Amino acid sequence: MPFRDWIVGLRMEYAKREMVRHPEWTIEEISKTSGFLSTSHFMKNFKEKEGQSPAKWRKSKASTR
Repeated sequence: MPFRDWIVGLRMEYAKREMVRHPEWTIEEISKTSGFLSTSHFMKNFKEKEGQSPAKWRKSKASTR
């Protein structure tokens, strides 16, 4: 696995934990605290990895809590 992909994966896992832990944070705040320089880059990567937008993912996790 290329180093860049490994780092993006770590940031993505951190972002998912923070979305669950801080539901009041915006996607932009999650993106920035996770180390992504742009929200659009974060959203593109998230959708590629998870198959849905960060907002939909967070909503699905909130309904299972």
